[in-house]
Amino acid sequence: MDKVLGLLSIFDVSSRSGGVFGSSGVSSGSVSILIILAVIGASYINGMTGRTRYLDSAVSVSGMLIGAFLANALAGHVRLPIDSEILVAAIVGLGGMTVTGLMLLYAYRRSEY
Repeated sequence: MDKVLGLLSIFDVSSRSGGVFGSSGVSSGSVSILIILAVIGASYINGMTGRTRYLDSAVSVSGMLIGAFLANALAGHVRLPIDSEILVAAIVGLGGMTVTGLMLLYAYRRSEY
């Protein structure tokens, strides 16, 4: 268990702060919404590029999640005039997923099977 907690400390995971990522403001309720949005975005990108392999889907979903978490970490101190914490995390996460999606489309365009 100590090895797992040591690995999670790299990502600043703290169960005491109430968030999955301590300073990013992503709560456990927001993570499920971000996962659903990442899967939808990845399936849209894979459909646009015609990639149907499992590895391509895993790369796309992982990229979308990384983009969402990085956007939430970077915008952790920005306060939006919205009461719902989950909605704020979803809006900021969609911005990060948009940037990541454009980067994935560029990478997929330049690569060959």
